[in-house]
Amino acid sequence: TIFQLLQQEGSGSVELDQPQEMEKAYQLYLKANGEKKRNGYRIRLFFSNKQTARFESEELEKEFQLQFPQIPTYRSYTNPFFKVVVGDYRTKSDAIRELNKILPFYPQAIVVKESIFYPAI
Repeated sequence: TIFQLLQQEGSGSVELDQPQEMEKAYQLYLKANGEKKRNGYRIRLFFSNKQTARFESEELEKEFQLQFPQIPTYRSYTNPFFKVVVGDYRTKSDAIRELNKILPFYPQAIVVKESIFYPAI
């Protein structure tokens, strides 16, 4: 948290003098809002309604997680489509930067606008 970062010792130091209630309020805020989704971007790797789409989406998700374990993956089904999207990007430029790393392995990947979990700063 910002409070921990400010209290760490380095070339200089910062001393915080704040009420405990402020830290508690901050933790409550994070707990209440941390799981909310916001508008952002993800990279779509798969979108299909073929009979084999479920199996293909599961396999693609596993394969991607092995190649890029640091990028979160999301597999979903909205009748009649299965899809696999990856990442949580605040801006389109962030998503495109990551897309360029993924394209050599997944040439069908595209950036799509979606609700995302806000990544940590």
